[in-house]
Amino acid sequence: CPTSAVCGYVVKTSDQMTALAPAAVKIRYSNVTLTGDAPQTNLFCRGAWSNYSNSVAFPGQTAEIRGFCLTIGDNGGANGSRGEAVSNVTVAKLHLYGMTNGNTYTNNYNQTSAPLITTGDGWDETHKAIYMWANSSFSNITIDSMIIQDFKGENIYSGGSAITGMVISNSTLTNYNSDGISIQANSLQVLNNTISNGSNAAIENSTVSMGPGALQQQLYQNNTFSFFPREGLVVVGGDGGVAAGTVQIIGNYFDTIAQVNPSGATTAIYIATQGSGVPPANVSITGNTCHDCFTFALLQSSGNTTVSGNTFIVDKYRCYAFFTFMNALNGITIANNTGFATAKAPA
Repeated sequence: CPTSAVCGYVVKTSDQMTALAPAAVKIRYSNVTLTGDAPQTNLFCRGAWSNYSNSVAFPGQTAEIRGFCLTIGDNGGANGSRGEAVSNVTVAKLHLYGMTNGNTYTNNYNQTSAPLITTGDGWDETHKAIYMWANSSFSNITIDSMIIQDFKGENIYSGGSAITGMVISNSTLTNYNSDGISIQANSLQVLNNTISNGSNAAIENSTVSMGPGALQQQLYQNNTFSFFPREGLVVVGGDGGVAAGTVQIIGNYFDTIAQVNPSGATTAIYIATQGSGVPPANVSITGNTCHDCFTFALLQSSGNTTVSGNTFIVDKYRCYAFFTFMNALNGITIANNTGFATAKAPA
């Protein structure tokens, strides 16, 4: 590789007209490991903007399709529809370059469904870094030691599929539109990641109380979330029941949340309802640090929730409140939290 150059492999989407989920790299079988050389192998997934008429993904329409970088689960190839649900898949040590100006937290593009995009700019739902086949089921999925940057859509997205035993760890996600991670998983661990500079939230996930996706555990631990206009971490209840599983938010660092071009809930942690759903219960928010967050948490918990040992720091920006509440709450303990303003904090 020439001095100061970034070298790697161009992976190009070529099935924009023929696939339900056009993408450059596809994992269609179980028991597959895709791993790069240490520290990472570079994959360039630009997905150049173009319009396609009457494609399989958007029949009867003229739609902009870039194509996803990597899909897990797909109905093309010899495995057919059996490839839509896979298990025991690991993706590791890859650096995925979207090669677009995904976004910065200072420039918020609005969401636009793919057929309506006419300029190639904005939030492109066809340009996700890692896409998991929608309305499917997956188990034992590991995403580790990845760097993902510069995509027009979400970095890791599951499309509402039920996922059991997913781990996302030791990775960096930056400069993208929408959310860094958007998943409905009954068992999920997000550990030791750095997520920054997106147009929505670092993570926006949902829980449900019934069916194959019924919540067992979501664990978010030792992550760093920085530079978001809306929220840092969002967990919403997606159906009408109270999920019996747990949501644990432990030891994370939030920095500059909802301070530049603020919108949405404007808070580091948002536990809420989605539509007519019921917000999660059994939530533990402990040992987190919030530096220059507009607010630390907005809670709509259904009960059995503890908020303790967190630190709130006011430094470069004004804050609004440590907590805000939107409805009556029962079974919630808020204890032993602390905070301070630095010497240069605004009045």
